[in-house]
Amino acid sequence: MKCSKKWLAVATAIVCCVISSPVYAEEEADVPIAEITEVLPESAEAPTSPPAAEVVEAPTEQPATEIPTDGDTVPALLADHLTPEIYEGLEDPNAKIVLIDISDQYVWAFENGATVLESPMISGKANTKAETSRGVFSIVKKIPGKYLRGPRDKNGNYAWECWVDYWMLFDKKRSIGLHDASWRSAEQYTSETYITNGSRGCVNLPCDFAPLLYDFIEVGTPVIVQD
Repeated sequence: MKCSKKWLAVATAIVCCVISSPVYAEEEADVPIAEITEVLPESAEAPTSPPAAEVVEAPTEQPATEIPTDGDTVPALLADHLTPEIYEGLEDPNAKIVLIDISDQYVWAFENGATVLESPMISGKANTKAETSRGVFSIVKKIPGKYLRGPRDKNGNYAWECWVDYWMLFDKKRSIGLHDASWRSAEQYTSETYITNGSRGCVNLPCDFAPLLYDFIEVGTPVIVQD
């Protein structure tokens, strides 16, 4: 009986020890950091990166349009008749231009590089003081109807006198201009006439062409005379 009570006491002590002992939770396994993901409640806003600053490019200034300075700048219709040096020396190469070619005995009127008018002509007599001046000029004046007169003799008479319907002065120093020449026949407008039967310096034009050129030119229009 004493033995039974002794074993009962031992059993009771064991049960008390078990009940009073702390219970340890199972140790969690190590989780790699890369696999840990934050889960936000549905109502929470996910953090966003601050918006990138707006980049505004400064407007680039367009370069001013310049007249090119190489030989290729001469429009195709002018390239066969006008040197690049003369073309580039003009104040406004794209404006109206009158070109007189002594060797070809021809006159052209250009505007914006395009041929507007053209015609044969007769210049001053070759190899004499009456040769038409070469160079770059401009229209000084235009007069609808004028007497052209030579110097006076000792009696006050003009050495010669003729009427023209269209007078276009470009060489003021020598009083040389373009004008119609009613005394010229159509057959005379060749490239050889000026050698033996040229004018006194002016540029003679066919009567049907002179009014067209007169209407085209303005005071200040460049006139280029070249060989």
